[in-house]
Amino acid sequence: MGNRIAVAILFLLLSAAPAFAQGENCAQCHDDVAAPYQQGPHSEMDCSRCHENSEAHAASPAEAPGVSVVAENCGECHELQYNSYVTGEDADQTPQKQEKFPLLRRLLAGHPFAEDYREPRSHINMLTDFVETSRPRSALCMFCKSSDVYWQWQDTISYESNTGELLDQGIIVNPITCVQCHNPHTTELRMVQPALTEALERMPDDHPGQEDPLQTQVCGQCHVNYNFNPAAQSVEFPFVKVAEMPDYIASTDIWRETGTGGWEHPDAGSMLYKVQHPETELYWDSIHHNLGVSCADCHMPQITENGQTFTQHWLTSPLNHLEPSCLGCHNESVEELEARVREVQETAYSLNQTVMSTMDGALDSLAAAGEAAGVNEDTLAEARENYFQAHLFWEWFAAENSVGFHNSAEAQETLERALAYAEDARDLAVAAQDGRAPNGAPPADDVPAEDRFPVLPFLVGLAIVAGAIIYFIKRR
Repeated sequence: MGNRIAVAILFLLLSAAPAFAQGENCAQCHDDVAAPYQQGPHSEMDCSRCHENSEAHAASPAEAPGVSVVAENCGECHELQYNSYVTGEDADQTPQKQEKFPLLRRLLAGHPFAEDYREPRSHINMLTDFVETSRPRSALCMFCKSSDVYWQWQDTISYESNTGELLDQGIIVNPITCVQCHNPHTTELRMVQPALTEALERMPDDHPGQEDPLQTQVCGQCHVNYNFNPAAQSVEFPFVKVAEMPDYIASTDIWRETGTGGWEHPDAGSMLYKVQHPETELYWDSIHHNLGVSCADCHMPQITENGQTFTQHWLTSPLNHLEPSCLGCHNESVEELEARVREVQETAYSLNQTVMSTMDGALDSLAAAGEAAGVNEDTLAEARENYFQAHLFWEWFAAENSVGFHNSAEAQETLERALAYAEDARDLAVAAQDGRAPNGAPPADDVPAEDRFPVLPFLVGLAIVAGAIIYFIKRR
């Protein structure tokens, strides 16, 4: 009898062990997390579903629990969202942008993007594409490549971490998953990118990004221009429009300190600024932005399948699902809307080709001027500064992934400014080769001697002064 009681007690204790991982027990130490969790839609789920080793942690707090960020875990219940999330997983990873824009190799010469610049794919492909790139890989980059990073940052993973070791040791195994944008305890949208929080705190109250809804801000965690900040061992978002970028660039040298921010272009003969996918910044002050349309409204529309309505999580161009993305606001047909989008993009594409060709010619002139004897260094410096600005404004368009549609008016203006700077850079580089000063004056050796020192006007002036002196002497 005693043995049976002992076995029964042991059975009850073993059965109760998982309860240590239940929210009410975790709340004893983690009330700040458990309280909203217990009031949310996941309150009936065991903490151990996402926190590995939670039973051992409950028994001995020194045993740290693990964190599972795998999307499949969410997909067990959110099947429709998960199925849309994995759409496009098998999309071709090979297309290089240089195949469509051969001049990219010239315009980005000296930078790793000149040789490996692939078309973007969806979130599920982020880690795979990062692993397979030939460009240098930084642990800081992985903030936007894997959801294994944010919760281990400054712990297992840091600015100095070796990405190869992180991958080999299985510390990083997942791409961007649900928890990058959703708080797993409450399912609400949230931000995990410290650089975005810092940028929002730094911006004035009237900054166009301050009033963005979370459905846009969560995208702005990664779809934004950035620089590495080696001193702070972090990422910094300039978080300004392209028109304000020259002032930002002049205000800091952090972009010069890593290849991510700047590099020496061999033909330009100077350092250029590397722009990184400024989708957020271009979108500000566009027609859609000013109407309060969020990124999710167009890129993650509501879809109905088998009588169930859900948010589509295939992160792709709205051109792939125009009906749910656009017809909620627009009265035109899908065909008419697509034609409008294509027209905007083709107009921008055509101007972009002109800009790239002009920049290519400017690089020819700059390279020749850099090797020319008797070059006017002041004029050459001004030519290089104009090319710097041409590259900045051009790449603000080229590195952004909407082909101008996020803000067609600003995209047009940006490319026009790039073209003007490129033309000035080309013309000034030619002038520098001829030895001309920045104002267009010919070199001193080309000016006739009588023009360099006009003798007759000098003598006339001297006679007038002498006559005046004699006149005053006689009057005295």
